[in-house]
Amino acid sequence: GEPAAPDHDMGDHMDGMLSDDQLAALEKAAGEDFDRLFLTGMIQHHEGAVDMAESVIEDGEDPRVRELAEQIVTTQTAEITTMKKLLEAS
Repeated sequence: GEPAAPDHDMGDHMDGMLSDDQLAALEKAAGEDFDRLFLTGMIQHHEGAVDMAESVIEDGEDPRVRELAEQIVTTQTAEITTMKKLLEAS
């Protein structure tokens, strides 16, 4: 594919890790802003975990690892739903 821009952190979109900017914003935030940034970041992080787990379900060979990946998809998807509801309520 296309080479990443030099300032782009590959981990950012591959596994849901938060960028340095996101972490800095979270560090400075308080109250409702903190809650919103935290939930937004955690949703991103969980979505990254779900993406990785889905890859394992498709491509993994060890049935135990695939089973764990299926559990991750189930639990993380449920948590994403909960966090999105919390965001909408705030």
